[in-house]
Amino acid sequence: MAGALIGAILGGAAYDGDGGAVLAGGLLGAGLGSSFNDCDRGQYRYAVHSAFSNDRPYYWNNPYSGVRGVVYARDWHQYGGLQCRWGDAEIFLPNGEVSYDRVRMCRDRYGRWEVARRQ
Repeated sequence: MAGALIGAILGGAAYDGDGGAVLAGGLLGAGLGSSFNDCDRGQYRYAVHSAFSNDRPYYWNNPYSGVRGVVYARDWHQYGGLQCRWGDAEIFLPNGEVSYDRVRMCRDRYGRWEVARRQ
């Protein structure tokens, strides 16, 4: 499923000011929705925010659903006059399936992370 996140984002995922919500929406739109519950989505959104804001990988696990993952924030760079960075996500499903994806996130003028318009 590599690239499914980017496809979902570029395919019209709405941005509501929460980059993690957009990422989670992209993954869910990519076919992982049936494997994610509300707790999984919340943990994933928190992981994205934490990894990008604290410069370290964030690992999460939901012992009730068996879904777990990690989000890595990569190198900083300038893009379109904004401070940006690439991020990688790995989602491990209880059936053994693994989903990998990459996204560029940039800080808006208020310092909030949002998915870059161009990947």
